[in-house]
Amino acid sequence: MRSLKSLVLLAVLTVVVLAAAIMAQKPSQAIPGAGELLFPGLLGKVNKAVEIDVQSKGKRFTLKQHDHRWGVAERGGYPVAPDKIHKLLVGAAELRRVEPKTDKAKHYPALELADPARSDSKSIEFKVKDGDGKVLADWILGKRSFAKGDPNASEFFVRVPPDARAWLVQGSLPIGKSVTEWIDQRVAAIAHQRIREVKVTRPDGESLVVRRLSATAADYTLADIPAGMEVSESWKVGDVGRFLEDLRCDDVEPIADASFVDADRQPRLELTTYDGLRVVMETTKDGKRTLARLRASFDPKLVEKPAKTAAPAEDTKAAKKKTKAGDALGVKQSVADLNRRWRDWAFVLPDYKVGYLLTKRGDLLKSKTAKKDSGGG
Repeated sequence: MRSLKSLVLLAVLTVVVLAAAIMAQKPSQAIPGAGELLFPGLLGKVNKAVEIDVQSKGKRFTLKQHDHRWGVAERGGYPVAPDKIHKLLVGAAELRRVEPKTDKAKHYPALELADPARSDSKSIEFKVKDGDGKVLADWILGKRSFAKGDPNASEFFVRVPPDARAWLVQGSLPIGKSVTEWIDQRVAAIAHQRIREVKVTRPDGESLVVRRLSATAADYTLADIPAGMEVSESWKVGDVGRFLEDLRCDDVEPIADASFVDADRQPRLELTTYDGLRVVMETTKDGKRTLARLRASFDPKLVEKPAKTAAPAEDTKAAKKKTKAGDALGVKQSVADLNRRWRDWAFVLPDYKVGYLLTKRGDLLKSKTAKKDSGGG
């Protein structure tokens, strides 16, 4: 009986294996084009790309390469976020077709592939060109979802003009429908360990000063606290002190196009560090936007003298002189780098950052409350 069952099981298994083999060999079961690159040969041409035209919601902007650096033409050549162009070009070159979809224009909106020239369209068109204006790749990007079985990839609906056929493709691409999603939004990143003091002067002339009492202090303290008052919430003081620890802009424009004639009537911030850096940020109003310009300088008077320690094996005086000179040189180089980055631009500040510039001392204080005995007879 056991032998009969084994023979039946073996026969069934054989049929299943044969059926699977036959199905695998049937060319009619394969989707034509599936697994193929969307842009064969593009990977070998990405270094020739010098211009990328982007269109979405009826608006266009251009990413252009100049002196081996990519910038946004509509923002005076302001730098594109690091690595974003590389990820776009290489990502496009590695897109692979999964399966064909509709070729009927009436179905495009459902895939977010409607004409990007329309203001109500959700698609994005990327057109990559070389130095001679030749189009290396042109595609309209639609709805995105997570790729099945690969957390590092996505699936997109795309069309490659002039082909009407939409495709589901798989790969990885940065997405940005507006200029502000492509610019390098980093403005300043002054390390917390360096910061000595931050002074904000409000339009009414009142100054707010927060500082770290030593180069090793973890927290910021509020200066000039009136008698009978105390800080209400220390994190609010810290928010002011950390203004330039990680400052990012919402947008940018050439400094030549910005007017700072009212800068003396707008909030002003000054930061100093324990290693001699001084940063001054002035602001101006441009409609509802707040623009900022920054400049850096080196002030040797700000450099904190090293604490006295036991004399090292080498000559103490020479060692201190060497260390001081090296530190100063590094800060001066940092000043030059910052000014090179800032000098040509006015940065649009996020509204929440503007709120810190308008903070009053009273907003950070509360009355000291006398401790009351809990009582009891």
